Amino acid sequence: MVSRALLFEFGFWLVIILVLLSFGYFTEETAKIELVFLKDEQLWYLLLLIPIYFLYFVNLRRMNHRLGKIPITLQSSVFQPILPNKSLLHFLLFRSFLVFLVLAMAQPSMGTKRERSRTKTLELVICLDVSNSMNTKDMRGGSSRLVSAKRALNQLVNQFTGEKVGVCVFASGAYVQLPMTSDYSAAKLFIDEIETSMFSNQGTNIKAALQTANTMFTKSKTSKGILLITDGENHEDDPSAIIDSIRDKNIEIAILGIGSTNGGPVPTDPLRPELGYKRNGRGQLVVSRMNPNLIRELASKSKGTAAISAEGFPDLKPILTQINRMKRSKGQEQEFDVAKNQYQIPLFASLICGLLLITGTNWLKRRNR
Repeated sequence: MVSRALLFEFGFWLVIILVLLSFGYFTEETAKIELVFLKDEQLWYLLLLIPIYFLYFVNLRRMNHRLGKIPITLQSSVFQPILPNKSLLHFLLFRSFLVFLVLAMAQPSMGTKRERSRTKTLELVICLDVSNSMNTKDMRGGSSRLVSAKRALNQLVNQFTGEKVGVCVFASGAYVQLPMTSDYSAAKLFIDEIETSMFSNQGTNIKAALQTANTMFTKSKTSKGILLITDGENHEDDPSAIIDSIRDKNIEIAILGIGSTNGGPVPTDPLRPELGYKRNGRGQLVVSRMNPNLIRELASKSKGTAAISAEGFPDLKPILTQINRMKRSKGQEQEFDVAKNQYQIPLFASLICGLLLITGTNWLKRRNR
């Protein structure tokens, strides 16, 4: 009986190996019909067969040993007959059920199929205010507005998965700090290097920032948006006209107002705190306050989202919500090849073995009553 069980097992696994060989599982050839397992880590569950084999063969030897001690006349009259062939069949069905189930879990894939999909992408231009007032340390924790803004931007970039980002810096004027890219490591590097010393002439020219941002987008048919980060101080030209132009192009605007309404003094040189703070012509300390009314007015004109924060690590949830909404518009339809999953075949075989096992067990129970 043991030798027969071993023979069945040898034949079963030989067939499995030959099938895998025929479909190139062990060799990197026949790329179009090569068999691969998309979740091959699931195959480790086949190790569960080891204790099952051990328990079955130990029980089989014990059963044969007991049967050998019982006289043949008693085997057929007093004791219920032992059916080793049916026991072997039950074991083989249970083993096959488990093996095919594990193979289905490993998701065998063979060949490819053509899929069509519309990708949801976004081009986002970040306009960051680098006027001297952004050096004011009125954020919770003692950080400056600019430092907190850069933390927020790094946090934002970490959330990206396929979007393109560009960076524009502005004060009295504006220029491109980083052209549109999907290289997030480069984006964070450029963001970290931003300082207020990039402009010698100061101010907060939001109109110039939006005009520059408007030129940074590519011609691809994707969603486009602008994230404006400013404390709203020293507003110069009225940006209403450029906002209307941007809206006509279906470009959305989100605004993050950064700073506190209580404000704080503006450092003369953020890198040299010993120089003190800026003073006006009358010798009075210059106090910079964030302008929430301007932030809300700009958001209202652009029909975008406004968020205001004085936190050292600004909460970007409202901004992220609008950015995710921007991505809802669909880009161009693309075609690509994907692996053709064949998990249905071993799953069907596993179900058949399971049904035969349950049916056979119930039939034996009814027969032995």
